[in-house]
Amino acid sequence: MKKKKRRKIWPVVFAVILFLIILAAAVVLLFRTRTVKVKGNSYYSENTITTLVQRDKLSVNTLYILLKYDFLEPELPAGIKQLNISLENPWTVRVTVEEKEMAGYVDYDEAYLYFDGDGTAALKTKKQIEGVPYIEGLAFDEGAVELGKTLPVEDDSIFDKIVDASRNLKKYNLTPDRISCAEGDVRLY
Repeated sequence: MKKKKRRKIWPVVFAVILFLIILAAAVVLLFRTRTVKVKGNSYYSENTITTLVQRDKLSVNTLYILLKYDFLEPELPAGIKQLNISLENPWTVRVTVEEKEMAGYVDYDEAYLYFDGDGTAALKTKKQIEGVPYIEGLAFDEGAVELGKTLPVEDDSIFDKIVDASRNLKKYNLTPDRISCAEGDVRLY
């Protein structure tokens, strides 16, 4: 009697194993990353975002990319708040970029250093981003600047003043040439 039961179980076990092998092969072959479509980016180029999403070996699989950005917290550049990943089809990944709002920028190391409302150094680039005010006279320790870290200034409250000034400028649809920070005051020019 036991021999008959064993004989009946083996075809079922074989069928389940075969199904799992076929399923794994389909996932590996069908969900190969062929195209990455990026939208919502203005500070970072499409190529930079694509490289960021595909930077590890397993990113050749679209399901891996989807699961990685949905369930894990991968390291993102300081200027990006969030990446929303979706699949357009099994081989196309759609990336919607949510960038941080930049409060201002300063001259730094022959480029522009952009920072957010908390004073976090978010982006260093040679191109000027339209709509972000130039901050003049902001004293900080240039040797201690790190992207993703707060700018090393004497008084952190200056960032609150810059954000308030920027908020009021947007509210009244004004665009100054620069914002000057001198002796703890913020002046618009």
